[in-house]
Amino acid sequence: MSYRQYIFLIGLCSSLCYSSTMNAQAGLCPTNMDFELGDFTNWQCRTGKVSSSNSENIINWTATGQLNDRHTIITSSQAKNDQYGNFPEVPPNANGFSVRLGNADVFSLAESISYDYVIPANTQTFSISYQYAVVLQNPGHAFYDQPRFKANVINLTDNTVIDCVSFDFTASSSLPGFKVSSFDPSVLYKDWTPVILDLAVYAGKTIRLEFITSDCVLEAHFGYAYIDVSP
Repeated sequence: MSYRQYIFLIGLCSSLCYSSTMNAQAGLCPTNMDFELGDFTNWQCRTGKVSSSNSENIINWTATGQLNDRHTIITSSQAKNDQYGNFPEVPPNANGFSVRLGNADVFSLAESISYDYVIPANTQTFSISYQYAVVLQNPGHAFYDQPRFKANVINLTDNTVIDCVSFDFTASSSLPGFKVSSFDPSVLYKDWTPVILDLAVYAGKTIRLEFITSDCVLEAHFGYAYIDVSP
């Protein structure tokens, strides 16, 4: 993630609100994008293994479908504080559900969840907001071997990634917005951070919201994240 992209996201975060723009899309809300059913209906779940080649981090997806403890729905009544970051597993202003993607196990595991949605062609306002929190162990490997968290917004119709709202957090002591865990100083964490996506210009397009976590390539260090979505 570039410094410019980071500053852009911070600007979005500071302006996050549930305004008339959000209300104007009443009736357009994608079913279960916010995990309101308490499951992964309409979400695609994948699992795989991460490796590296030619200084590039590569994920080989090996299975689809929800896998317990790697795609985990957490309700407000079940939520605790994260062991490493001590932040709540469900953010205080959430709709009652969050997802933990990945876990503190190792062995080069990777997980993803994604949601595809056709934005109605006649809409003039359409936005999605989400919050994320991240926990990454920082073993100090080469950049391409480190644990990481990715968030992608993809325009499937035109086969393009919407760069300004897609990012890749790779474990590093210089990661902006991350803190060192008081429970384990080898772990970096980022508390709940909001993002709002104004997607009105993609009316009529099919978009994909995708989140990916992966451990270190060398099979000994973990990465996981929490996600809360509000369409």
